[in-house]
This record gives sequence, structure tokens and C-alpha cells, in this order.
Amino acid sequence: MKLNRNLYKIINKETVGEVTTYIITLIPSCVIYAAHFPGMPITPGVCQIQMTKELLEDCLNRTLRISGVKNAKFVSVLTPTDKPIRVSLNKIKQEDNQFKVQAVIADDDTTYAKLSLQTVIA
Repeated sequence: MKLNRNLYKIINKETVGEVTTYIITLIPSCVIYAAHFPGMPITPGVCQIQMTKELLEDCLNRTLRISGVKNAKFVSVLTPTDKPIRVSLNKIKQEDNQFKVQAVIADDDTTYAKLSLQTVIA
């Protein structure tokens, strides 16, 4: 299942230097939140990783497959609110058919996750 337009919606995209930042909002009515967890929804870490991959695909205009995740740190609970979330893609590097990226998921007050993602062209 694609998470874009199901779990989150892209509001804006901006590239400054080597950093591409997406502003997104989470969609509280997503079925994932009904199961994780009823009455106290949180965004699963695996969904945050998938969301990062989908945004990297949008940034590169390529279909990718995750080949590895390194140093994934989920430092705060990400809940679906009206607050805009920033997903910053830093240091995107290509080696043959592989792309590596460092990502930070945050808002103005809180960092939710930091991860290094490796992908290959699908």
C-alpha cells in the first residue's frame, strides 16, 4: 500500500543546496491508526521508513526498493495531528543503481526520527 494520500499528504517540497525538505500532514483517518493503537494512535516506525522511501522516490523521480536501513532512531512518538511535519532528505548519494540518504522527521518543536536509508532502483 502506498502511504502517500493514505497515511500522509504532501503539502510542499523545497530544495536548498543538498537538502530536499517535504512538508507533510498525517491523515488521522488512515486505517493504520485504527489498529496502532485504538484511542491513542501513533505512527509505526516501519511506516516512517516507508514514507521516507516514497518521498525519496518523488525527489528522484524513480521507483526504488529499500535495501537497508542503518542507524534508525525513533526519538519521539509521532502522532497524527494537524501540525505540519518536515521530512528532510540530506546527503543523497548515488553509487551505481543504489541511492543512500540521511533523513530527519521533525516539526518545529520535536525530532521524531533520524535514519539512514539505502535503496536500489526497482
